[in-house]
Amino acid sequence: MLEKCMKYIEAGKEKYPLICTMNTLEYIQNNYESIQRFQNLVSGIAADADGKKTYTPINVAAMMDGFTTMVNEGIDVHNWKREDADEQIMSRITRQQASMILREAGISLSDAATLVLTEMTECIVGKNVLTVQGKMEEKKKYKSTLHGSCTLRGLFSALRKKKQDTCSSGNT
Repeated sequence: MLEKCMKYIEAGKEKYPLICTMNTLEYIQNNYESIQRFQNLVSGIAADADGKKTYTPINVAAMMDGFTTMVNEGIDVHNWKREDADEQIMSRITRQQASMILREAGISLSDAATLVLTEMTECIVGKNVLTVQGKMEEKKKYKSTLHGSCTLRGLFSALRKKKQDTCSSGNT
């Protein structure tokens, strides 16, 4: 089931799995005080004491930490039930390797931050959205926009289309 939710980043000849799970959220919460604080660091958007939005540069260290953790979680999920070493894709990556993956895939800082935040949102909200009747209608609608096994290009394309549709309808 988890493998169906993974995204893949193509860098050169390799495909790197990426997923946010409860393990990822626990790691982030333990290392950044709260998930909200981590999201604020990665997005560069926070609220001051009066509730007014404040903008800061994306915290690259936090974004890289989240990205590395999500790729390593994807690798762990992939290897989890594969006892045969030939079926296992690779070992966990370092932050330096994560940086090289992003560079080789041509992913900008803002796109990498969007990817990390999108994965977190899907983990926290998107995969558990239910209607009042307990049906999965909203979940299916959301999943049709961001298909679980899409490549990174497909993800950004879907996000941009969704943003354009929202902007063109007059919603902000």
